[in-house]
Amino acid sequence: MNRENASQKVAVVTGANRSDGLGHNLLLEYRRRSYTAIGAYRDPATSAPLLDLAKADPLVIALPLDVRSPQSFRTFGQEVRTRVQRCDLLVSNTGLPATRQPLHQAGYNELLEQLQVHALALVALAQVLVPIMPRGSLIVNISSGLGSLQRMGSGYPGYSPAKTAANAFARQLAATLRDQGIGVVSLSPGAFRSNLGGQGWAGTADEAASVVAKRIDALTMADSGSFLSAATGEPIPW
Repeated sequence: MNRENASQKVAVVTGANRSDGLGHNLLLEYRRRSYTAIGAYRDPATSAPLLDLAKADPLVIALPLDVRSPQSFRTFGQEVRTRVQRCDLLVSNTGLPATRQPLHQAGYNELLEQLQVHALALVALAQVLVPIMPRGSLIVNISSGLGSLQRMGSGYPGYSPAKTAANAFARQLAATLRDQGIGVVSLSPGAFRSNLGGQGWAGTADEAASVVAKRIDALTMADSGSFLSAATGEPIPW
């Protein structure tokens, strides 16, 4: 969307700690494109791939973020503003597996965490980073076809409704930020292998990241507010 020299641009990606994850591979993709790449992580014990990358490359910045903590968002936003003063691409990619129990048996705190991680994180990130996002920048909500109300069944309890909520927040953010020239799009990357699940699926996280990055390249402001398949660019039913 923003066509400035990539060497001046900044990509912020949450959920970027695991080498087999979409976020980490998107971070690598945008670093290859000469962006300054900021990756968020929660637990240093599970974030060695990101932390090692940041040690080796001064244009990769690893910042802690606990998406269940409002103060953590404020600190994260201040760190981004202090270090780079801008954000051209924000990818909200934090993830959590579905609850272990069916929805009617799941614990309240489990469901709250689903909403915090998948939906409220998107809004909280926008609140702290939109002030440094120039016209032509983009917010991407990494969604899932499982968040489609039209397709929803009993599977993936907690996860699916939380993704639906994230899509709704993205839709309203798109309308809110349109006059500022900031696009907001929900993208479903499709199924791929990761530690969060899907070990039997054929695609890898780096392949999924390539698909998502190519779709981002093709987006315009006309797509803002949409819920799209990253692979095909086709709308997914709300």
